[in-house]
Amino acid sequence: MTQAIAPTQVAFDLAIPAMNVRRALVYPACGADISSGSSRGTLYCAWMDLTATNGTDIFLSRSADGGAHWSAPLRVNDDPAGVANDQFNQWLAVDPIDGSVNLSWNDTRLDPSHVSTHIFYARSTYGGQSFAPKHAGDHGAHE
Repeated sequence: MTQAIAPTQVAFDLAIPAMNVRRALVYPACGADISSGSSRGTLYCAWMDLTATNGTDIFLSRSADGGAHWSAPLRVNDDPAGVANDQFNQWLAVDPIDGSVNLSWNDTRLDPSHVSTHIFYARSTYGGQSFAPKHAGDHGAHE
């Protein structure tokens, strides 16, 4: 049986300033906690979606019952709400030793024209229920 995690505003892809030629795709990046920690067996899925006032954001949902039920989507990027920055091309990995949930994505928040991106990273050691402050990669912008 197919179980929906969350409805999306974007069906498949979206032209945003940083991806106006190739378009940004809506796709899940998922992982499972195989550590020996308290969240062992938890499933995680992250995706990009369009919001009414924020541009595109990265969201995460978790399931502790094998995918039968999913948590409400959690907005992972921490740029100010109401500012139309775009976050996209997310990737998720669950550390097999400590069970931390790690996400990276392209982010336009540092470019007022929203064309150049930096790689941002967030880590949760709380089973994907909250994330530590986000960090930009030390390398330059990507166009």
